Amino acid sequence: MSDMPERNRAAGSGGGLERFRQIPVEIRAAIIGGIIAVIGGLITAVVTLAADGPGPLAVPPSPTVTVTVTASEAGDTEDTGGPSPTPTTERPVPSPSPTPSPSPTPTPSPPAVPSPPAADEAEPAGPAPGTLRRASAGPMSLYSGDCVDLDSTEPAWGAPRGDFCVDGIYLMNEEMSTFDREPEFADCQAATASTNQVSPFEVMGQWVCARSSEGRFARVFVVDYEQTAWKLTFELTVWE
Repeated sequence: MSDMPERNRAAGSGGGLERFRQIPVEIRAAIIGGIIAVIGGLITAVVTLAADGPGPLAVPPSPTVTVTVTASEAGDTEDTGGPSPTPTTERPVPSPSPTPSPSPTPTPSPPAVPSPPAADEAEPAGPAPGTLRRASAGPMSLYSGDCVDLDSTEPAWGAPRGDFCVDGIYLMNEEMSTFDREPEFADCQAATASTNQVSPFEVMGQWVCARSSEGRFARVFVVDYEQTAWKLTFELTVWE
């Protein structure tokens, strides 16, 4: 029976603390703040009175004390159904992505323009000068008034028209030189033209260099001349 008061006091103390914990956190914070404000006011009054000596006691206004109760301080408070403080969560602000530089648009190259053909294209090189162009297979015959073409490739050498002719008792060509020996191309090329006509009787058994209308050199060997028939027999060689 002797320890019953102690138990009642303990139960009364525990019940009061339990009821205080059931008070919302905001109200509890306000009560604590008021108590602290009153105590602070009393302390300030005592200090002022002691410093100023006897006189009327002036109670200064109580300072406003703001008490902030965080979630950590109220961690042991039971849930009373009131709104719980919402913790603030800081979200990382994403760094701005670098703006890619625009790629330069490639400029298309203009289409290739084909080069125009040369105005004067070089013709294929012909045979070298002095190359044998053509030679008779044997003796040939011409009558007075007939000609052969020294540039011709026809079987009859273009007769009866051409640039080497028989006219009566003369052999006719624009450029002729006579030789008592068989001349070669270089001899005909180096010879100085002496005449444009010569008597076949003067060159019987000899050679005559002649020039074609296209500039080729020719060698004529006079085999015979029959005056009664006005017929010349000869052999012919033409070079390029």
